[in-house]
Amino acid sequence: MAFEPLIREIDTKILKNLGTVKTQANLMLVTTNDVKISRVLSVSALPCVENIIANQGTVTIEGKVCSQALVLTTEGEYVSLSGTGNFNAVYNSQNITAESKILGYAKNIGTENIIATENSINFNSVIEVPLLIVQNQTIQYIENASTAEQKVGTVNYSDLVNLSSEGFEINSEIELPTSVSKVICTETNGVLKDVVAGNEMVTLKGDIFVTLVYMTNDEVPKLRSQIYTQEFTQEMLLTGVTPENQVSANISVCCSSFELQGELNSAKGVILLKTNFKSFITAQTKKVLDVVEDAFCPRYELKLGHSSFNCENIVCKKYVTDKVDGNISLDEDAPRIDKVIATTAISATVTDAKIVDDNIVVSGNVFANVIYLLDDEGHTTQSIQVELPFETAVSCDNVQQDDEILISIAVKDIEARNKRSKEIDVLAEIGLCIIVTNFSNEATLSSIELGEKRKENESAMGVYVINEANEVWDIAKYLLVSPDLIYKQNPEITFPITSPTQILIYRQRFSE
Repeated sequence: MAFEPLIREIDTKILKNLGTVKTQANLMLVTTNDVKISRVLSVSALPCVENIIANQGTVTIEGKVCSQALVLTTEGEYVSLSGTGNFNAVYNSQNITAESKILGYAKNIGTENIIATENSINFNSVIEVPLLIVQNQTIQYIENASTAEQKVGTVNYSDLVNLSSEGFEINSEIELPTSVSKVICTETNGVLKDVVAGNEMVTLKGDIFVTLVYMTNDEVPKLRSQIYTQEFTQEMLLTGVTPENQVSANISVCCSSFELQGELNSAKGVILLKTNFKSFITAQTKKVLDVVEDAFCPRYELKLGHSSFNCENIVCKKYVTDKVDGNISLDEDAPRIDKVIATTAISATVTDAKIVDDNIVVSGNVFANVIYLLDDEGHTTQSIQVELPFETAVSCDNVQQDDEILISIAVKDIEARNKRSKEIDVLAEIGLCIIVTNFSNEATLSSIELGEKRKENESAMGVYVINEANEVWDIAKYLLVSPDLIYKQNPEITFPITSPTQILIYRQRFSE
């Protein structure tokens, strides 16, 4: 008996979370022109992955950090210091080879160990780098098994079309208030709001949030801060992408710089801001295979082999905003607060994201340095770091416990004020971009081998009572007859069968 099922094979790629490596950068900022530091008011750091090297069993991550500090000098002036540093990290895993394709992005999760001397500041930036790895998989399936009774259906699969880890620059123009006499520094963060696939490109849409720290042009200049928001749209070339592809992305600010144009103290004063982002983009296609789902042979035993694979699906993409508030109290023996004057070094981190029912519950912290004046004879300048815990529930239908969650977060706005003499109230607004994916395990019939010959049923005709069956295929496989024969000999039966039903079978006799 000739038995040759048509077996096909395709290769696909999916992107999986590999793990997260934690490291730190040791940073130093030095003053110029013999400027001496009286007090450090705030520090910030923006890490960025520059290179990922895969070797057998290890991943080496190389990156840079742009850092900034706002200080008060011994001459009573506010000065901004800036510089760059480097970080390195190693991640170990048996799943890695020298040919592995691995991507990652860096997150600053805090600054610590701040030590100031007369002319320098030393501190550490704590960095997390989530890593992802491209996994190759082979899908083997049977397209036709015409010499057996076969059940034909479809199966979904996903394939990674392209992925990118590229930088881009956004130029912004900010009109300054007429009250500005001197710009001390700018602090920039951003968040992705949407990502859209096009022909050979992906469009990123998001917001940039700029904290401007400046001196006023009053008779007695004062320190102030203000947040500006700007939308951006950036097109990124990505070969092979079409509008039908599913795309996901993440962005992070690597560094920013500014230059003044026009005139301060007038309506002509503007800042030209350059913000460098690092993007992480993936695009995948969803396809359907026509496959043989099951097969049997009335005369011979069949040995069926199956092949399993993962199919990636984007379950939910959302951009949401939320309010975060908190309160901080100074020690009882501390001097009274006269006035909050500025809020700087604003950032937000996610500490946990979990699925509860149909919600993504995101927990994290908003950090800011609040600069204030004491109610003393010299109106002494002080600063304190405020940490605002938050928990936000975002509705996402059809999410499951094992789904993977990618989150971008940024602070949209923040306000601090001293409600009482030794308390500071802080209200912040955050923006969250959430992308949820899952991996469903699919299987296909991948091989059929002819086994032993069956013993022929001695009864040419039989009446069988079926209690329950969703498909005629289940009955046909159980009785070892074709589904067409059941339909033909029992035209009065409809499916599914939900109560005891008699089925008449008249079997054909086979001859060698």
